[in-house]
Amino acid sequence: TLYHDKVEGYRHIGCHLARLSKAVDSPEIMDAVINTLAAYTPLNNPARIRMTADQSGDIKITDTAFTPLNAPLKVMVSKYCLTAALQNTAHKISARDFYDGERTRLKTEHDIDEVLFANDKGELCDGSFTTIFIEKDGDLLTPALEAGLLPGILREHMIAKGQATEARLTLDDIKSANRLYVGNSLRGLMPAKFIGTEG
Repeated sequence: TLYHDKVEGYRHIGCHLARLSKAVDSPEIMDAVINTLAAYTPLNNPARIRMTADQSGDIKITDTAFTPLNAPLKVMVSKYCLTAALQNTAHKISARDFYDGERTRLKTEHDIDEVLFANDKGELCDGSFTTIFIEKDGDLLTPALEAGLLPGILREHMIAKGQATEARLTLDDIKSANRLYVGNSLRGLMPAKFIGTEG
């Protein structure tokens, strides 16, 4: 999923293509993806672009109007741990039943906007469609990949620019944080309000 407008073009496109190339491992498919994106004219401005590619080379691209979310986003930590058995976090894939199911369940039960997950060691790792960022003592911290999270594009960009640092984070860090954010490459960094945990 990418952000596009007529001035900026595709935001963070280099990072998106690099991540996709690790998933499909095919120069021919990557060439086709690049050509498809270059030839595509979004119907909306700004636009939320959705592009899918599979190992057979089938590429699909659509766009919808980009609409900002109301901030701060209300977030809650799920009672279920994020594990590789429940959700593939190695690559951005369309099979997202665990992510989407938990967000829908908690939105219905607690009126939240995003669900956050910890791993089976109690370390914070990921949101269902965002990466977690915590501001403490002037530093912006985000979970390390070893915690078991999707390698988000915004996260990668901010670490590379020295704007965020990897750290081992727990629920106590959310509670003691100066500020809490969630974000992704489509929407950028968004203020969040911690509602609580289940159970």
